[in-house]
Amino acid sequence: PESDSEIPAAGLFETARGTVHAWQRDHMGHINVRAYAEFFEEAAWQVYNHVGITPSLLRSGGFHLAVVQQDTRYKRELLPGDVIAVRSAITGVRERVIVFVHYLANVETGALAAVSTFTVVCLDSAARKSRAFPEAILKKLLREIVYLPDVHNDQLQREGKPATYYWLPNKVRLARTDV
Repeated sequence: PESDSEIPAAGLFETARGTVHAWQRDHMGHINVRAYAEFFEEAAWQVYNHVGITPSLLRSGGFHLAVVQQDTRYKRELLPGDVIAVRSAITGVRERVIVFVHYLANVETGALAAVSTFTVVCLDSAARKSRAFPEAILKKLLREIVYLPDVHNDQLQREGKPATYYWLPNKVRLARTDV
């Protein structure tokens, strides 16, 4: 979903709640991007826990996680005093990588304030290289994946057609109609 008000109804789970504070404003009086990043960081830890990547499991040292990419789109400004909620979905899974998206909304108005997509790699703690997720976690991740419409599907959606996906080993690919 790309419109200012579209938050998918299915497949999301709440990962954070909070309040915007006046001290989070920048030199222009706007809520600083750091505040948005903090809301998304809090939500990320709830996503990890949701799929069995608990704090104690990470502290045990068997593996670590690294966010290798974060893409954030700011849709509507938040103001001091606004109550927010973040809802998230796992949208991509490979043996060593998970992708999830956070939708940050103003609770009072329901307006979408920002969307952030995280790409996270599983790391071998000793070798400091990517490794496969533990099998039980990978299975849980695959059960939790939600296929959300992508920007490449905008034409299909305008025509009232459903988004189309192909599942390939280790990848999720979007079907293209112009090939």
